[in-house]
Amino acid sequence: VAIERMCPMLGGISISSQLSPVVDTGVLVRYRLKVWKTIRVGGVSRDELFAQVDRITPIGGHTQVLVRRPDFSVAATKRDVNLVVMSLKDLGFTEPPSSDEVLSSDWLNDWSLKNLSEQMIRLCDAEVAPNLFLQLLTDERKLDLWVAMVPIPGEVGQASSILGVSPDCGVHIFKLRPGIRLKLNMKLVFELQELPTQPPVSVAPAP
Repeated sequence: VAIERMCPMLGGISISSQLSPVVDTGVLVRYRLKVWKTIRVGGVSRDELFAQVDRITPIGGHTQVLVRRPDFSVAATKRDVNLVVMSLKDLGFTEPPSSDEVLSSDWLNDWSLKNLSEQMIRLCDAEVAPNLFLQLLTDERKLDLWVAMVPIPGEVGQASSILGVSPDCGVHIFKLRPGIRLKLNMKLVFELQELPTQPPVSVAPAP
């Protein structure tokens, strides 16, 4: 079943593009993305985490099975995670891409190196989505967001995972079949990481 049929509210509310318009001068331009939201993850058991979510919104039956797998890890220690929201158009697509193309660590690394200045977008750890939902403001929970997740190990034959957070769908993990096409207006959530600044390379003068 195509993802757009699983939840009719995909792409419900427009979020402004994260990329600034540029004039083509023929010079390679790299961008810096603005952090959309910083959340705190870790430090709570998996059962308690989803019990908190379930008090606010329903959790899909298949999702309840997945989150109880030992593969769905929750960090013991707390850490802050910077997040960014991007549509597939922001990533440069003009035609709907396949899930295994864009929800790939290799593809995201390559895109980041080509387009970002000392930053990288990456797939989110599994615990990001439920923590994100809990830390959204009430009005923000009206957004339809899809957290691009690191695939949960042990799911044979599946290329990638996204966790949907929306008022109509609740919180659901969708395992995407390889080759399924994603809608261009989907609002995908990625983790945004800062890369260490590279020191300038000194060149010894010629003898």
